[in-house]
Amino acid sequence: MWKRIISFVFYPLVFIIILLLVIGIHITTSNSGIIPLESTPTQYNLTTNPNFIVHLSDTHVSPCYETESRLQTTLSIISQKISPDAVILSGDITDNYVGCKLPTYSEPTLVHWQGYERAINASGIDRGLLFEVLGNHDMWGIASFSENEYAAKFTNTFSASSFYSFSKTYNGLRVVGFQPQDFPTGHGPHFFAPVYKSKMIEALKSQLEKSDNEKFTIVVSHFPQETVMNFNAKTESKETFKSLLKKHNVVAHLTGHTHPLQPEVKHNKQNYVEFTSTPLKIVPGFNILTVDHGYVNYEFQVLNNSKDYAILTSPGPTKSQKTVLNTKKIPIRVLSFSNSREKQFMVSGSAKGTLTFQRFIKENVALYSLDAEFENGKNNITISGDLDYYCEFYVGEQAGPFREKRALNVQMWWIILAAIFLYVYLVPILVSFWFKAGIKTYLSCILFGPIKIGNVVKKTCIWYRCLLTFFFIWPFFLPTMIYKTQGKISMIWTWGIVVDGKTNFDVFSLCVTMFYHASVFVVMLDVAMIIVRRNFKFYKIIIDILIDIVLLCGGYCVWFKFGRDMGYKAYWIDSFVFVLIPIGFVIATVFEFRYHRKRNAENKIMSETDTMSPLDQT
Repeated sequence: MWKRIISFVFYPLVFIIILLLVIGIHITTSNSGIIPLESTPTQYNLTTNPNFIVHLSDTHVSPCYETESRLQTTLSIISQKISPDAVILSGDITDNYVGCKLPTYSEPTLVHWQGYERAINASGIDRGLLFEVLGNHDMWGIASFSENEYAAKFTNTFSASSFYSFSKTYNGLRVVGFQPQDFPTGHGPHFFAPVYKSKMIEALKSQLEKSDNEKFTIVVSHFPQETVMNFNAKTESKETFKSLLKKHNVVAHLTGHTHPLQPEVKHNKQNYVEFTSTPLKIVPGFNILTVDHGYVNYEFQVLNNSKDYAILTSPGPTKSQKTVLNTKKIPIRVLSFSNSREKQFMVSGSAKGTLTFQRFIKENVALYSLDAEFENGKNNITISGDLDYYCEFYVGEQAGPFREKRALNVQMWWIILAAIFLYVYLVPILVSFWFKAGIKTYLSCILFGPIKIGNVVKKTCIWYRCLLTFFFIWPFFLPTMIYKTQGKISMIWTWGIVVDGKTNFDVFSLCVTMFYHASVFVVMLDVAMIIVRRNFKFYKIIIDILIDIVLLCGGYCVWFKFGRDMGYKAYWIDSFVFVLIPIGFVIATVFEFRYHRKRNAENKIMSETDTMSPLDQT
């Protein structure tokens, strides 16, 4: 028994430990960096006004939640109290789950988009202020994108011909949208991690190279860097997403998708700064982004209709900066979203004084200011009165290194590494079905565990081994699931999805194959080993039972959660690898077990006959 268990679990445990260590090291050491010093001192022009916009994400408008009314209230407060240059919605505008209870289907749903339209109209906001970018929920279940899709009919920012990238300038601030999505799309877990392609980066480059007399540029997309595959995709001129943002001095990349409970800031190796919004579906509030002489501030504001909002625009906190400004004379400036000239903003810390009213830059937006001078290095100020705020910032020298926590610190290369480990383990087992190796000692069982497993399974009959081999290679040559997208036959393959003959790569499709091989197929191997060893006494197979239960429960929980999003109520019929193949394996195993029992009985009779004396045989 112990030889079997050691052969079975040693390498998986080693691989899991290595993978967890690599992930742990990455999580504890990533997101640290240095903010460089700008090359030339900033020249302040106190007659210029700060730019400011509002950022929302992941509204998930649906009758199943209170998101329509929350979006309406939020947009109404933004319109009446903030009067921003623009309102950015960075994806997952609608939820697009057809029903409110699982199992349900995920596809473009008219009532969700109608709810979004009602929220906008009821809020009274100027529709021209909205800059909309689609997320994965907004694009589920679309065979090919056209102007007839709900996502095109109910938004005004882009068209089917400018889908990948588009731009608009608001009061000198250029906003560039980026939608890294190809069609056909899948359902539910499909395209949680999009794949950057050269043509998408070319489209972004084209938009960034356009000039519209802008002072600053920001880029908006739904997906943060850590959720993207092929992040370093290149244009024909060898430029990447990050190099383009650095080249065109993009001050911020606004994203959503990961649903952090507070805004997240991430510096991409001095190329750009990424800001990930909280989800409006879960957290009632919005984010204000300001740009003032190169200083950026990004702050979350709690939804409160009776509150007068205010935000510091200069100096900005180090956490939000692309570079550290190379100047000591920095005015302290605050935007007060009120029609009052009498707001009180007192400053203490590295500078002291009281800000004074300068002017209204919009009807209900007042600018307050205080001239100040700071020392090189780390500084801090505390603002009290009508704004309670603490700000740390650097002057005249680079900042960092520092750590930035992430709610979802996922890296797509983890999946690739896990796939390598999995198939380094499984392929030798498969090969050893057919080739004998002399492995008998405990040490050889440990060092050559996969080969030992394969040699044990080799003792089953040839048709059973052929069937196991077929079950292993199935996902590489045949679909793992069949379902429908907009009435058209759709299939999941290891390399992606196929809808009406059109193919699109998707990470989840690879994960389906990995889940199948790591759970269902590994259990098949263990069952085959038990049949050969004939260890059916409970105390001899209890560890096998526990391992198999964990693997099956893990695999089927994943499939139960996500398979329903694609196959709906028939997901258990539509799935080959998680339903039909296991059923076929159970039937084959019953026959194989009966065959082994019969053969063992015959061998026993022959053995007894061979040991009888000639006198006994007469």
